[in-house]
Amino acid sequence: MKKILGLLIILLIFSSCLYLGIQSLKEERNLFKAHFNDIVGRYIPTNTQHDMNLKILKSNNKVSSSAIDAIKYLHVRKSDLKLNFNKDVAFEYNGKPFNISFFKAPFLNYKGNKLELGNSYIDTHQDQLLIVQENGLFFSVQIDEFVGNSVLNVQHIESNIIDFISYFEFFSMSKFGLKDILVVQDRLYVSIIFEKESRCFTNSILVSQIGEILEFNEFFTIPDCIKQHESEEFNAHQTGGKMDIFDDEHIVLSTGDFRSRWLAQDSESLFGKILKINTSNSTAIPLAKGTRNAQGIFVDKEENQIWLTEHGPQGGDEINLLDLNNEDINFGWPISSYGGHYGHSKVNQSGDLYEIRDRSVYKKFPLHKSHKDYGFTEPIKYFVPSIGISDIVKINEFSSLRDSFFIVGAMGRPDNATDQDMSLSLFEWKQNQIENFKTVRIGERVRDFTVLENKVFFTTESNALIGLLE
Repeated sequence: MKKILGLLIILLIFSSCLYLGIQSLKEERNLFKAHFNDIVGRYIPTNTQHDMNLKILKSNNKVSSSAIDAIKYLHVRKSDLKLNFNKDVAFEYNGKPFNISFFKAPFLNYKGNKLELGNSYIDTHQDQLLIVQENGLFFSVQIDEFVGNSVLNVQHIESNIIDFISYFEFFSMSKFGLKDILVVQDRLYVSIIFEKESRCFTNSILVSQIGEILEFNEFFTIPDCIKQHESEEFNAHQTGGKMDIFDDEHIVLSTGDFRSRWLAQDSESLFGKILKINTSNSTAIPLAKGTRNAQGIFVDKEENQIWLTEHGPQGGDEINLLDLNNEDINFGWPISSYGGHYGHSKVNQSGDLYEIRDRSVYKKFPLHKSHKDYGFTEPIKYFVPSIGISDIVKINEFSSLRDSFFIVGAMGRPDNATDQDMSLSLFEWKQNQIENFKTVRIGERVRDFTVLENKVFFTTESNALIGLLE
């Protein structure tokens, strides 16, 4: 009888503990879904020997069940740490043969947007190609492995970047997350969308010495932030975040307006600007204003100018030239643009824009087609309909096209693609005008470029590929 009674007591205690545990897990999960910041989470890197290489969300010294929701975005299997040859694409430009070798990157995870399977950014450091997925996973591959190999080994690099992330969308939504990386000597700069206050976002840059583990520190943050729920049309896609080396003491950064359009013309705001940032003291000076969402930056030190690609609204993608010999450069957004406001305009079959629905937005931000008539800098080239323009680079190493050859990437939509969507465009810049503009349709959403000698590496999103143009 005593044994039975004892077993019943044990069973009762066990059942009570199980019930309380389940209720606790439910409460934590509901709390997480209500608001991530209420949990005040931190991810802790696991031992590199652990196959998953993920981080575990903690809350008040207890492991939250909500961390399970993030595992699929941070999971890196050792078997995926490789690049597999996928296909070749050959074409000619000005009678010269070019070839693109594509490599599948299975370690670039799905982030919830089918158009952006592996949204990533790249740069080179010594003999390595550095790759970062926008959810904060870092990788490297030896550049010499691209010669003669169909399977390339990839290394996962641990980092502390999670210490600067307080919102779950960083891992799960493509519009948030990392926006670019930049190597300056032995330092790695990372551009991110930072939650400065609860649901109030801004542009920020982190920096780390390049090593086996990346230990980031805050380098620069715009002091103001955009409150998500107080902004009429908040959009974390419209945030810029591209970087390049300006000189030995400065880098440049593009910032967007988070669709708070008026900020691009506000001289007191750092949003909607091209910033020059001192690498010693992190002070920022605007070089130009009136930018919506610059997705490409190339600093041409020889010509003392900066090439920019502007991701326009509905229509109106631009290639712009920032002449550093001039002051008070203004690219016109949102007063002038060859595009139209999303939700308030439509592109017809001929490519012309006409207004629909709520015209009140146009009263505030008219989007005049002319830039020059209103005192703004005209784009070098614009695209209507939009092509989803991305990065831009200048290639000096191709001897037959020396000192004037540029490549521009385009994303676009595979379900509504024009000839210039999902492509590379090549052109020469001669006597202050574009010549020999040619678009090569590759069927992939091109995101980011980096150049090493006569090799151009780039990332694509739609199929998580790394491209090598030679």
